[in-house]
Amino acid sequence: LASVKILDDDVFPSNKYREKLTKDPSCVSWKNGESFTMLRSWAGYTFRHTPGSRWILFADQVDNMISVSEVVIMRLLVNEVQMSTEKIGGTLQENKMWIVIFGLLVTLPFAITHWFKYRRTKWKVTGGARKVLQENLLRKYLNQSEARRFASRSDFLEAFGPDVKDLISNGYSKFFATAKAG
Repeated sequence: LASVKILDDDVFPSNKYREKLTKDPSCVSWKNGESFTMLRSWAGYTFRHTPGSRWILFADQVDNMISVSEVVIMRLLVNEVQMSTEKIGGTLQENKMWIVIFGLLVTLPFAITHWFKYRRTKWKVTGGARKVLQENLLRKYLNQSEARRFASRSDFLEAFGPDVKDLISNGYSKFFATAKAG
């Protein structure tokens, strides 16, 4: 039987929680009021260690800007066609130039959003976040002094597999949805 010892005394997700975790590794006595700040700290750590996260955030903000610009362009289109029809006394047929210009301004951004949606699958954000979390769980589990703190191997395997997947899909990925919506 071989043992592996990793010499690393950092606390995951940050050393901000070192004192509290050494006093109570189960977090039962102190997690109330700290859960969201710990989640935010973990999300920040994961964001820094998954480069595709920056691209997702950028793509979402570009998509937001395109949505706002579409509303502005549609408003301008309606106003311009209405004003030129009233001034000249012409019909919509005579205002084809404006309609074509505004139509192109509305249609062209779809190419940009399509490209971002295609590239989003290549940025490996959820897989990268899952990798970061599993690496840190394994690193802490292999540390001899911290391995004793885990309840059992089955608890570790549960945390390492389905719980990590749950945290990424229902936690970390929701940060991007929130940033895109707000």
